[in-house]
Amino acid sequence: MKKILFVLLAVFLVSGCSEKKKVEESTCNPIVGGSYTLNFTLVNADLHVESKSVCIACSPDSYEELPVIDGIDGWYYDEELTKKVEGTSTLDIKPVPIYDTNDKECITGYKNITLYAKSEEIMAE
Repeated sequence: MKKILFVLLAVFLVSGCSEKKKVEESTCNPIVGGSYTLNFTLVNADLHVESKSVCIACSPDSYEELPVIDGIDGWYYDEELTKKVEGTSTLDIKPVPIYDTNDKECITGYKNITLYAKSEEIMAE
């Protein structure tokens, strides 16, 4: 009798695990292309720089130049101005993918990015 109960318990546990596994399977529909918003912040000035929408997988001629402002030496990925953007176009910005929570290979979108700059000229005013 104990053997029968043990077998039934084992079958129940295995079937319960397989049911749980089915629920966790990805139903992700990955995006092809997409876009993200690129924001610009001057850390030492109250100057508004208009954000840009950046299209993923669009033709290279659809990408725009990064804003050029007198007195800045370029744009940075961090507010401490240590990780400089290499390049002058939105094409040079590396998009940050958002992955499906159940499928780490399935991209469902892209995070918005903020770039930072510091202007000595604006700061002196």
